[in-house]
Order: sequence, then structure tokens, then C-alpha cells
Amino acid sequence: MNVPDVADLVVITARVLEIDTREAFDLIDLPAAEAALAQARNRRGEPVGQVAAALLAGLIWHRPLAQGNRQLALLAMLQFLGRQDLGLDLEPATAARDLIAGIAAGTLAEPAVAAWIAGRLHAQPAKEAGNMKRLTRRGHCEPLAVPARAGKFPHFTDRAYRAVTLAEAEAIGLRHNYVGTEHLLLGVLGVGDGVAAKVLTGLGVSAPEAKAETEQIIGRGSEPPSGQPPFTPRSKRCWT
Repeated sequence: MNVPDVADLVVITARVLEIDTREAFDLIDLPAAEAALAQARNRRGEPVGQVAAALLAGLIWHRPLAQGNRQLALLAMLQFLGRQDLGLDLEPATAARDLIAGIAAGTLAEPAVAAWIAGRLHAQPAKEAGNMKRLTRRGHCEPLAVPARAGKFPHFTDRAYRAVTLAEAEAIGLRHNYVGTEHLLLGVLGVGDGVAAKVLTGLGVSAPEAKAETEQIIGRGSEPPSGQPPFTPRSKRCWT
């Protein structure tokens, strides 16, 4: 099961708050996000409803986002279910709100949340799947891109800036304390509308496979970095 990672949370946050991915990256409490995602990763191998419940509850309890966190938690869970070709019945309109309120108040434990989700799962229609992909895809999510990048990378195009931002998020998601060329590759692949991403995809290089290969070769760190990881000298040479 493909549990969302920090990079996914960055993109969803940018969508929810209608901000640039760099700004979204700065707003997320990374240790809290990692703790919430670890809660879901620890449920791998269990029924999908239990993993989804752990993800939703973890994001609500750890609250990695000060504003819009409940929307982030719900969308991250729906993204996870969508990757399993599943949708969730959220009718009536107050159903999700009451569920999340119960989790936040501590009156709904994870098993109760899992049972609630399991009773509402359904095969995801193609239209619903398309809407979710458009909402959470790692591209076209920078309405404030130019002003946001003016300080750190003033000479970058919007696509290049998005790729670097996603590379930073990928490094943190893998608990690496640096941003290397392997993370830049993942960032480039994450900007699906870019020329480089299209060339790589045409050569048979996909983002999920590249990330799996990176994790297999380098591994996942034991702890999230304490701050924003620096770029390695080799990765810096990629844009100088």
C-alpha cells in the first residue's frame, strides 16, 4: 500500500491554502507530519480501512498544519484510498465533519474510525478518481510561485522551482538529512508537466519506481531531519 509521504502533504497543503509549494513546505510541522505518517506506515499489511483510519487519526492528533489541518487529513486519506482504487461515501454532508470532530475530541478511537471507514468504502468511479488526481497531483499548484521563490532561487523558472521544492520534501519524507541528486530526480519527476519529466517518463522512468529504487539503495533514515536539509555540492552543481 502506498501511504502518502511528506511531499504529498506539501502538495495537498498548497491546494487547500491556495499557496505556493515552498510556502506550504514552510508551514508544515515536519516532525508532527512524520509521526502521523509513521502511524499509518506501521499498519501496512492490515486491511485498507485500518491503514486509512491510522492515517486520518494520526494527522488529526499530531496536527502538522496549524490552519486547514482537518482538510489536509481528510484529503490525504482520500488520496490514499484513491491509490487503492477505492472511494469513500461522505454523505450526508456532515458525516466527515462529525467523524473528524470525534477524533479531535478523543471520543472516537482508531478502531471505531476504521469501522466507520470500512462501512463506507466503495469502488472509485473514474470521474471521482480523476478529480482526486487533479487535486493532489504534484504539478500546477503554485499560484504564488514567482513571489515565493524570489528570495532563494530568483533565476529559476516556475517548473524548476517546483522541482527543487519537491526534492526537499522528498528528502524529508525519506528522513534524509541532505538533498542529493537522487532527490532532485524525484522532484523533476514530480513536476509531471515539465519537459524533463516527460522525457524521463518516455524512457520508462516513473516516479514511484524511482522512489522505490532510491529507498532500496540508500534506505530510509531512522529519524526525520531536525531542520531543512541542505543541498549537497553535487546537487548544487545541477543548476550552476
